[in-house]
Amino acid sequence: IDITVNEELDRLFHGKMNADVEEEVEVALRKIQGNKSLTKSAQGAYQAFWGFYNGQMKRIKLKRKEDLVSLANDFSAQLRLKEVPKLTKQMVGKMGLKGVNGLVLLSREEEAEVRGRRQGGQGGRGRQGGSSASPNR
Repeated sequence: IDITVNEELDRLFHGKMNADVEEEVEVALRKIQGNKSLTKSAQGAYQAFWGFYNGQMKRIKLKRKEDLVSLANDFSAQLRLKEVPKLTKQMVGKMGLKGVNGLVLLSREEEAEVRGRRQGGQGGRGRQGGSSASPNR
């Protein structure tokens, strides 16, 4: 398999930093592992990575979506996430990633839980009282 290496991204992910900066970064990244809020932010950064780089594949000279999966998963490891964040099937579909190997997807149960949280915990029932119709005035 011939995988084109993007030199700029490779340098960013694997290049050497100034020792003082590297130490500060390590301290900050270690904090993510024990902090729910920082972990959630890191997971959001992973999704933002997908949103940005999926649209920049030609510009960064990536030909296959699987190569982007590999970069994204490396990024999640750099963020010190214990596991690669899971994506919703809806997000994967909207980004044209359906069927791409290596993606980690939410289970049906996890997706239902996410939908419930987004709808204020009402379980998708819409407005209070179960009706979405506007009252006549």
